[in-house]
Amino acid sequence: MRRPAAGAGFMSRAGMLSDDREALYVQGRQFQQQGEPEAARKCFLTCLQGLTHVHSFQSLPDCLHQIAEVFNHEKKYVKALRFIQAEKMFYEVALADLTALQGSSGKSTVLTILAYTV
Repeated sequence: MRRPAAGAGFMSRAGMLSDDREALYVQGRQFQQQGEPEAARKCFLTCLQGLTHVHSFQSLPDCLHQIAEVFNHEKKYVKALRFIQAEKMFYEVALADLTALQGSSGKSTVLTILAYTV
């Protein structure tokens, strides 16, 4: 019996829900752990399709990192680097948002905020 394509059930939907993205990300991690990097990559990339707001996909930075890992495994280093850079940009924007929040509230430093999130 042939297994359905990775992400097949999710790709046909016009607007993927947050829970669908998370479930697809988990499926991709399972493929990755089973030694099926191509199926994992398809799942991870499908998670990004149609994504309009970073907060609608909790695992976004991890997903970007896993895509980079798969491309690195496939010796596609330029593509891997692009996804590592995207992950880095995600964290830079998050840090800038925290800094702006700190400036508007005047209560605590960014380091204090980060200490509670780690």
